[in-house]
Amino acid sequence: SILFCAFTIATFAQTWEHIIGEPNRPEAFQNFCESYDQGFLLLGIKEFYPDTKGYLVKTDINGFPLFEVTFGVSTEQRNVPQYISSTSDGGVIICGAHENWSSYGDVGIIKLDACGDLVWCKIWRTDNLTDWGKEIHQLDDGGYIMMVQRNEEDTSHTWLYRMDMNGNPLWQQSYANYSQYPIAASVMDDFYLTSQDKYLLTGACWWCDSTEWCNLKAMTIQVDSSNSEDWVSAFMTEDISFYSDSYSCTQKGSGNYYIGANHSIDGPVNVEYLPFLLVMDSNGNYLRNAHPQIPNIGAYYATGWLKDLLFLPDGRLYSSVEMESNPSDYNRNFSLHELDSLGGWYNSFLRLNAHGSRSKTMLTSDGKILAGSVVGTTAQQQDLILMKLNTSLQY
Repeated sequence: SILFCAFTIATFAQTWEHIIGEPNRPEAFQNFCESYDQGFLLLGIKEFYPDTKGYLVKTDINGFPLFEVTFGVSTEQRNVPQYISSTSDGGVIICGAHENWSSYGDVGIIKLDACGDLVWCKIWRTDNLTDWGKEIHQLDDGGYIMMVQRNEEDTSHTWLYRMDMNGNPLWQQSYANYSQYPIAASVMDDFYLTSQDKYLLTGACWWCDSTEWCNLKAMTIQVDSSNSEDWVSAFMTEDISFYSDSYSCTQKGSGNYYIGANHSIDGPVNVEYLPFLLVMDSNGNYLRNAHPQIPNIGAYYATGWLKDLLFLPDGRLYSSVEMESNPSDYNRNFSLHELDSLGGWYNSFLRLNAHGSRSKTMLTSDGKILAGSVVGTTAQQQDLILMKLNTSLQY
């Protein structure tokens, strides 16, 4: 079901920043993309459990909302979208989870045209399994490739689903399986189409040693376009207790892969999570790693993953990072940083009260950087925020 409704917007003078939402309606930001007319499409969630609904906001080129579309209008039809991507016909493709039959959830896909009208939808039922679409992209032949997370019994693994232009399945395949690797479970968080028409997936796994002791390791998988697994590469160190976890991946031109990660250390009071950059070649070999020297901004310090790694055409590298002043704060603040390819630091932008945990960034067609997140002091009182910056990290 699709429902249109109105909403409010607050715009801050002297900045390209918009806050979009309804009073007293809890909202969460999921993802966004640029539309055919250089406007933007924001994907979110509203009315949290048990009445969860996905929704889509279309804006013009300046970020002012034009319309909103809601997915699912009853508590019996929870729709939890995860990812949105533009398509060659001017529309969009959306993947996530659909919970019409059970609380386990099934993979769901929605295809919309440029006006936000439904073209088709697909749901893959997997009884007694929890699975959902995490990321989807259109390929050159008009078909789609989707990354799926599936939880079964005591483990979790990542799948790829390949579909034709109408969403009909061509193949489905799981990767980094424990029958081939000493992996107890794996969760992939990002999915990138490389310049060599490969599929690059990055995330983390519980990698087990000969004593069956399992540690969390950053892991990347490369798959070719015919669904064959090229390699699986977990980040290993001499210290077997070294914990790492990757979250984003990209490629510098047609060369090396860059992986945004973190790793944990015991701090003086709490466990600390340090932003961590990994560089790999196309054969899965780790070439170097670094802790970007992101400086504190006042009382706020960088923590967690390097997220949404983004190369500009001129080779400059950007990443968003959460910044906090107190580990007990409700939200960690959104920040964006210019780095070099060795992990050095150049410049920073910090937006207090914009949550860093569910933020996304992208490069727009006019060469700017768009960031999306939510603002609010509690889960029940938060709205979407859209921020557009130049490459000097200024509004």
